[in-house]
Amino acid sequence: LAWVALTDYASSGIRRYLQTLRSMVDNHIAEKALRISQPTLVVWGTRDYIVPYAFVTSLAASLPRGRLAAIPGAAHGINYSHPEAFTAALLPFLLVPQERPPTEDSSFEFDVD
Repeated sequence: LAWVALTDYASSGIRRYLQTLRSMVDNHIAEKALRISQPTLVVWGTRDYIVPYAFVTSLAASLPRGRLAAIPGAAHGINYSHPEAFTAALLPFLLVPQERPPTEDSSFEFDVD
């Protein structure tokens, strides 16, 4: 992942890199997560030294329907370094029917079989 990121940043130039870095630092995901009501899977690698375990556990717990999946031995770019383990965690979450929370006006809800 580091090679992919460095190549992308180098080809886009220093100005774009600084804009991206500023965007990452200013992205307060914990605050945004409070607005999520859908089932959410937080995926984290046990060797992720960028995002601490305490943060991801707190993030998953703050989501009304959140779950945490920890991928042993994976670092920050799980989808690059451990695609099979990432898929093994993600697919069951996506394929299991989720209970729908009640809505304010359920007259517009319907199921398509």
